Amino acid sequence: MKLEFKKILNLPKTFCFEKENLSFVGSLKKVKNNLVEIDGFIKADVILTCDRCGKEYQEKFDSEVKIFASEGLFSGDLDEIIYEFHEGYIDLSEIVYSEIESLKSDYHYCDECIEKQEICYEV
Repeated sequence: MKLEFKKILNLPKTFCFEKENLSFVGSLKKVKNNLVEIDGFIKADVILTCDRCGKEYQEKFDSEVKIFASEGLFSGDLDEIIYEFHEGYIDLSEIVYSEIESLKSDYHYCDECIEKQEICYEV
């Protein structure tokens, strides 16, 4: 789902991106000439791989996000996540898939390995 930068105003505009087992809903508004603030919520069923036993398992991902999208290269002082787009459009599908891939890159343990770990630490 692509939105044109020039059509985004200073007033919040709601959006809803849904595909298969994920949804990304929220609002976006222009905060500077080439910078858009995106406040939203991502829900998805994600297939993860346990970092201990290697077993794949499904987990629900529910996350609130506050990110920014820049039209072109961003130069400034902002300690938030900034996605840079270079064709005059914000691609919400690119943002949501990137956020999910970021989640997948963390360490994850299946329920069985979590239970085994808790037993090992009992005193």
